[in-house]
Amino acid sequence: MYAVKHTTITKILNYIHTSSIKLTAAHICGSTRVNLKPNFGSISQPNVVSVEKRKLTYYHTLYQTISSRNWGRVDALLSQYKSEGLNYDEVIYTLLAHMHILSPTSRCENAYLVIEEMKQAQMSPTIIRMNQMLINSYLELEGIFCQPPKNAWQSILRMAWQSALAFVRARKKQLLKTLEEMPPDQLLSITAQDIDEMVRHDNMINSSRLEIEESQDIPIPLGIELKCENQLSEHYQVQELQQEALQDECSGV
Repeated sequence: MYAVKHTTITKILNYIHTSSIKLTAAHICGSTRVNLKPNFGSISQPNVVSVEKRKLTYYHTLYQTISSRNWGRVDALLSQYKSEGLNYDEVIYTLLAHMHILSPTSRCENAYLVIEEMKQAQMSPTIIRMNQMLINSYLELEGIFCQPPKNAWQSILRMAWQSALAFVRARKKQLLKTLEEMPPDQLLSITAQDIDEMVRHDNMINSSRLEIEESQDIPIPLGIELKCENQLSEHYQVQELQQEALQDECSGV
């Protein structure tokens, strides 16, 4: 029974890590040598390890490639990533969002397209908000020609990337714990819809105050706040000049 339970958990994790696998009752209860994907081999092999290691390799390789500004290789890696049936998660989306900030050939505003795709894919609201606020700040600073240099933003990318990776690991750990605590009968009767709901619930790790709807917030409209701040600053400057002129006039008298 332990072997069957372990095999089932392996199949579930493979389903979560890949975008093309469709988990069905036949998959779970059928032969232990079901070929989930031609490149993955049979389920009797430790496929979940190879899939996780493959994704981890892509995480680090993409980060290093973006850091070295090798944009052609980034496109090739992303194409290869999708061709292997691996799904986009918070780590990949985070790298893509900040890539638009660092790339000299891409408009920084394109990072918002990645954020919107994260919202549509119902990624973690915490990771969405982290990236969105960072990008909002960069574009607002860019609007007044005070944006940080690209080399400095590299540190921001590293922080965001490591945070997303830590979240993905925490979600996997919590999901594994939930699956291992399930009775065998319940585990064997689990469906793809059940797994999707579990993953969606685990997206709320350490973000109890956030709701999925909150992650659909419209990006802060750039320019409005800056315009108000500029007007307020000009108002204070005029007041200071008037006071200085009054003091000079009094001194002259």
